[in-house]
Amino acid sequence: MSSSDTSMINAINGLEQSTVLFSQVYCIFLLIFGTVGHLLSIYVFTRPALRYNPCIRYFLASAISGSINVCIVVPIRMLQLGYGIDIFIYSLPVCQVLSYFLGWIRLVPVWFISMASIDRFLASSSSATLRGWSNIRITYRMIPMIVLFISLIYIHYPFNQAILLSPQPSCTFATSSYRAFFSIWNLIFWSWIPTILMLVSGLLTIRNIHKTSDTSMTDAINGLQQSTILFSQVYCIFLLVFGTVGHLLSIYVFTRPALRSNPCIRYFLASAISGSINVCIVVPIRMLQLGYSIDIFIYSLPVCQVLSYFLGWIRLVPVWFISMASIDRFLASSSSATLRGWSNIRITYRMIPMIVLFISLIYIHYPFNQAILLSPQPSCTFATSSYRAFFSIWNLIFWSWIPTILMLVSGLLTIRNIHKSKNRTVPQNIQNNIHENNKRMDRQLIRMLIIQCFVFSITTTILSIIQLYVSITNNLIVKDNYVKARDQFAVNIGNFIALFGPCMSFYFFTLSSQLFRRHLVDGFRRQQPIQNTTNTNAQQRHI
Repeated sequence: MSSSDTSMINAINGLEQSTVLFSQVYCIFLLIFGTVGHLLSIYVFTRPALRYNPCIRYFLASAISGSINVCIVVPIRMLQLGYGIDIFIYSLPVCQVLSYFLGWIRLVPVWFISMASIDRFLASSSSATLRGWSNIRITYRMIPMIVLFISLIYIHYPFNQAILLSPQPSCTFATSSYRAFFSIWNLIFWSWIPTILMLVSGLLTIRNIHKTSDTSMTDAINGLQQSTILFSQVYCIFLLVFGTVGHLLSIYVFTRPALRSNPCIRYFLASAISGSINVCIVVPIRMLQLGYSIDIFIYSLPVCQVLSYFLGWIRLVPVWFISMASIDRFLASSSSATLRGWSNIRITYRMIPMIVLFISLIYIHYPFNQAILLSPQPSCTFATSSYRAFFSIWNLIFWSWIPTILMLVSGLLTIRNIHKSKNRTVPQNIQNNIHENNKRMDRQLIRMLIIQCFVFSITTTILSIIQLYVSITNNLIVKDNYVKARDQFAVNIGNFIALFGPCMSFYFFTLSSQLFRRHLVDGFRRQQPIQNTTNTNAQQRHI
């Protein structure tokens, strides 16, 4: 067997193992949080003050169907993909019935949410006839009609399922042409139609709200503010608990003797430390500010400027360290001895403070353009709308685009270097084993980097786009208080989403890298031989 075939088999085995591990971890996550979440949702939606609201009834139906997904679909998929127990292949009828049920039940929740959106449009209409369609009796009729509708449009699915024996027994599509048809069908009925219904009815509802009285406008603004408070309290507690534990474990793993001398690991360690600062300082300050209305930014202008500078600057640091780790992997995998020489621990120790200094300098303009505005309420924010627009573009470039491009380009170059290294002849025996171990570690580190690149690019881009949209629309249109409150709500949510990457990196490391998991588990096991030896010595002394 050639080396390329061996590499291909190893790659396939790696994907299969990744699927197994991801299925086990992700399904357990869905089972725990999904079960608790849906039980709490059902409890809330059946409260006396809510149970007779038509929209709440659709939410309740969605929660019940969602709980069926959690309690039935998730365990079946976990057994199938995570533990190799595939009940679909016992017989063709079992394959067809289970495939039909598991596919059908997935569509139900999103269609109930679409009906809830339509109900809100009807309830907010100025027409008494349309408002009459938003009542509990019609809701009770619509819920079984939606279930029947989805059952009928999905009826073709089981008759096009078959048990194929190659390359391994599986219940799947009978023909490739039906697979193509079903992909388009799924896109239309599971994604496009419900999304269009929600979007159109949502926009029409907003239009209806704008036509209503100032009281309704005030209620809508208060609703957005209450949503911000609740979201801030819950989400920040989540980040504090899981982020603190995750970063402590990441720092523990990255300081293990087998890893601490690796330059790439040093960048990961620096990213974990800066991420822990985000968790322990930035998150509590934002939670006090948005969740409990304790805004320490507005005590004085110097406090506003210094805190804004620090909280903005520290958010950029983790993603830049991950970018440096990507560049280090490219250098380490290069065929050029000169480039490989740049991947060493001494240069890493120099680059880390240089990155910190670089971000400090490029961010220096930020505090001088912060001000405490008193209307509509005291807040530390941008001094001018023109600077807000400039900073939105600046943020998009230095927080999203440049780090993402660095990670993407260096990642592609690293993959190219690894493919080239397959054709090189290396000495046998000891050096060959060292070479294979290094390649294995490279693959694991690249996988960690790819996941981090994806997470950081998505979460940072969302906030940058929201800020850019708010800045542009502020200069183009005159906004009422509701639109301003909605924009601020979107910015606050974007800020919290941007904190997700720096705070949750441990869990992405754990899911993506066998190397990280092995060292994490080994770290907890290393005390066992010492304890066993101590117990043995104690028994001998007793004898």
